[in-house]
Amino acid sequence: MITSRSLCQSQISWPPAWIRLAAHLEKFLTVTFLKRINTYLVRWARRKFKRLRSFKKAQQWWTGLLQRQPTLFAHWAYMTEF
Repeated sequence: MITSRSLCQSQISWPPAWIRLAAHLEKFLTVTFLKRINTYLVRWARRKFKRLRSFKKAQQWWTGLLQRQPTLFAHWAYMTEF
C-alpha cells in the first residue's frame, strides 16, 4: 500500500543537487517536470481520500499541506504549484 510516508521516502532519495543542476541547464523543462510531480501527488491524494474528490477541496488540502509541512518533499523548494 502506498502511503504519503513512502512517497516522501522515495523523494528523499533524490539528490537536490540534481534538481539544481537541471534547473540551471533548462529551466522550462525542470519547472514543467516538477509541476507534473505535484500534479501526480494531488491526483494520488484525490483518489486515496474521498473528501478530496472535488478540485476545490484538493486545492485547499494542498495549500494547507504546504503551510503545515513546507519541506516534506525536496522539490518543493523550487516548485509548489500543481
